[in-house]
Parts: sequence; C-alpha cells; structure tokens
Amino acid sequence: MESIILGFSLIAITGAIFFLKHKLGEIRQENKILKAKAEEENQKLTVLYNITQAVAQNENEAEIIKIILAEMAELGWDKSALWLMGKGLSLKLAYSHGFSKECLNLAQRQAISVKEVNEEAFSLNEQSEVEKDPLAKMNKLRSILVVPLAEKKKIKGVLKIYAAEENRFGDFEINYFLVVSKFLSKVL
Repeated sequence: MESIILGFSLIAITGAIFFLKHKLGEIRQENKILKAKAEEENQKLTVLYNITQAVAQNENEAEIIKIILAEMAELGWDKSALWLMGKGLSLKLAYSHGFSKECLNLAQRQAISVKEVNEEAFSLNEQSEVEKDPLAKMNKLRSILVVPLAEKKKIKGVLKIYAAEENRFGDFEINYFLVVSKFLSKVL
C-alpha cells in the first residue's frame, strides 16, 4: 500500500514539476515581451526629447523638420513625408525621409486637397485605403499614420508616417505624433 501511495506521490510531484517548468517558461516569455515594450517606450521618449532639443536649439525651419523626420525613422517607422500648404487649397510635398527620388518625383506632382485632411489624426490599415496613397503603393507599405498640422483650426500641413508592418499604428502612436505635430506647427 505504501508503494502505491509513494508511486502516486511521485507522479503528482513529477506533474507539478512539469507544470511549474511550463509556467516558468511562460513567465520568462512574458518578461521578454514586457522588457521589449519598455525598451521601445524608452526609445520613443528619447526621440521625443531629441525633437524638443532640436526645436529649442535651432532656428532654421528646414533643419528642424529634417531632424524630426530623421528621428522618427530611428523608431522603426520606415518612411515619413510632410506636406505643407501651397497655393490655393492644396498641400504640396515639402519634406520627406526614406523615399527614393522616383517616389518623391511622383509625390511632388500630386497635391493633397485641404478638404481631404481631417482635424484629427488617424491610422490607415485597410489595404484598399493604404493603396490609394501613391507613396505607400510604390513602396509596398501597409500602414499609414496621418497627422494634421493645425493651429487654431487652420490646417498648415499634414504629416504622414509609413510602415511596412500591417496595423503598425495604434492609440499610443497617434497620441505621440499629435505631440510631434504640435512641435511642427510651432516651427512652421
């Protein structure tokens, strides 16, 4: 009888050990994910700090905008473009980062109507919507974050951030780039 109880005890202990090893593996995996997210958030805050420094230390509008677009690329967003108010009610490509000359030539021939720009930032993830943007289509990009640059409800421009990854932009990125757009609006 004791050997039967001892056998069941060993089976129970072995099962508990396997269960605990499995749980420990899950905890380690969750820890890696949390650590990666914390590193990404730290990097975003560092870039935001660098942007504020660029605005504070430079008076040259073009230089500030180039720094901002380059800093955004440091975060892993593939490409970015800034359209500014042109003649009439259209926005023209003014600055970009990460696009080929061919893409930029195409974009410079196209204008964005101010009527197409919302006052709110939004993310485009539907492939049919993303492909309407010629820069996204030419570069096989799958997500676009569109952030208006406005001051007192007057549209000054629009910032578009592109990513190859589908559904790349969420609420955090939208709020983050709303802060960036405020810096850009002050500079322009």
